[in-house]
Amino acid sequence: MVFILSILLLFSILIIMGLGSLFLNKELKGSCGGVGQNCDCGVAQKKICSIKK
Repeated sequence: MVFILSILLLFSILIIMGLGSLFLNKELKGSCGGVGQNCDCGVAQKKICSIKK
């Protein structure tokens, strides 16, 4: 029973995330600058990447 509830919870969260992505029209972004950015995950590199945008 716990397994089935866990699977249902996981799928409901995925569905809610998908609906939010569709209705809010936002892209999912990585934590290090996004696609096409050559940025390391250090603090200094994150600041440089935020300035480039």
